[in-house]
Amino acid sequence: MLERLHIENIAVIESADIDLSSGFTVLTGETGAGKSVLIHSLNLILGERVNRDIVRSGCEKATVSGLFTGLSEESTAMLREQGFVCDGEVLIQRDLTSEGKSSVRINGRPATVSMLRDFAGRLVNIHGQHDNRALLDPATHVRYLDSFARNEEARTCYERIFSELKQVLRRISEISTDDQARMQKIDLLSYQVNEIDSAHLKCGEEESLEQRRTVLCNGEKIESSLSAAYRLCSEENNARDKLGQACFELESISSFSPRLGELSDRLISLSDQLDDLASDLRECMEEHSFDPAELNEAEERLDLIYRLKRKYGSTVQEILDYRDNAAAELDSINVSEERLNELNLEKGRLYRLLKDAAEALTATRKKAGETLEKNLTEQLAFLDMPNTGFSVTVDPAGTFTPKGADTVEFLLSANLGEDLRPLSKIASGGELSRIMLSMKTCLSLDEDAETLIFDEIDTGVSGKAAEKIAMKLKEISNGKQVVVVTHLAQIAAYADHHYLIAKSTSDNRTYTTVSPLDRAGRIGELARIIGGISPTQATIAAAEDLLQRGSE
Repeated sequence: MLERLHIENIAVIESADIDLSSGFTVLTGETGAGKSVLIHSLNLILGERVNRDIVRSGCEKATVSGLFTGLSEESTAMLREQGFVCDGEVLIQRDLTSEGKSSVRINGRPATVSMLRDFAGRLVNIHGQHDNRALLDPATHVRYLDSFARNEEARTCYERIFSELKQVLRRISEISTDDQARMQKIDLLSYQVNEIDSAHLKCGEEESLEQRRTVLCNGEKIESSLSAAYRLCSEENNARDKLGQACFELESISSFSPRLGELSDRLISLSDQLDDLASDLRECMEEHSFDPAELNEAEERLDLIYRLKRKYGSTVQEILDYRDNAAAELDSINVSEERLNELNLEKGRLYRLLKDAAEALTATRKKAGETLEKNLTEQLAFLDMPNTGFSVTVDPAGTFTPKGADTVEFLLSANLGEDLRPLSKIASGGELSRIMLSMKTCLSLDEDAETLIFDEIDTGVSGKAAEKIAMKLKEISNGKQVVVVTHLAQIAAYADHHYLIAKSTSDNRTYTTVSPLDRAGRIGELARIIGGISPTQATIAAAEDLLQRGSE
């Protein structure tokens, strides 16, 4: 259950600490005092999305934390599986900055909002007025019926097969394009693969060709300069001959001093290097013979690569990768007929399995629908709707949907002798509130959540019906922690615990406080609800009488 709630800088609440107990708790206060802020705060720690405008004006950050105790074994195990230390209680804290940034901590450890949302349903179930409106939408009825039926195994089986069938149908659709488009695709891919293959591309080839083209474009100059350099290094009376004479002269005096010997050795080495250089120049001349035809070939090859790059990629490697992908797609299309036959066989198998799963799911719904009709009719009779007829229709949808092969709708006859009709056509606000409370009563015993919160479940009801609602909430609180935001004294009088939400102003700021009421305080608040701001002796007496009846 929710044992403690701390709220800081949320809207009109600067700081509030609420210690809650088991049983039946009510929250009352004047319109605009901030009751809805409490619901928004709870939604915050349950992982719901909230607007950053909820942060109190002038504050940088808002914080809400909730301490939940007495966790079920399933909830404790779920937390431990996610790596959280848990000994039967959990502290959830969520911070929200004025800039809209949010952070979550579970038992002091950082967590994600999605993790919190997955876990929150096991802790608290909040019922607000939007749930009443949702009940008018037949599309939501299957969810209520499935929750009552506890048919998770049948639903999971159906949903798994439905998902598999959906994937197979999508794959069949992809393969079964019209023949003309398919043949056009084959022609295009085949042309692209053949065009790239016929080029016989190699990585690094383009760079080598560009270098060779540069050499060939300057071939005449290279040939002329190499020839001149070779002549100077090899003919008589040139540098080589003169270098030989210098070697002879130095060698004849090399024995006279170490320095002269060193110079002679260096000159001899230089002469040897000149011989090697002349040989290398001769080889280079042979390699760089200018051939205009070779230049044309290089130019044509580079032009081919350029054209392929414009089509298939900015580099040779990207072109080759494109070719491989096109070939793989072509292979996939070529084998598609065989694959299509396999998929059609799989489709038939899955349809048969889905039909069986849908029938099993329908059976759980029809069986649960009969029980829900009986239970809900009894609940409505207790809530001052004795002549109400309630029916759960489970009809074939005519097709398979993500939720099954059924259309589920709740029908109501609010008065004796009237035909059953859809809720949206006949249910008033007060009737809808009692139907929803009856639904919650039927579902509460099987719900995972240990805490049920009702935000103005009393909409549209008064008098005897309101007191019956209070008695029903009291009954539910025997097995669950029940927290109710209400405007009705009849409901507040039956609570085990009563909190007053009050608003005040100071220094041009608005402040909301949440305070527990003792017996005298409860009588005063009940009298205010009954008679207005200035209670009379009569309203005080009525409040005392209500509180007495509620505590019996």
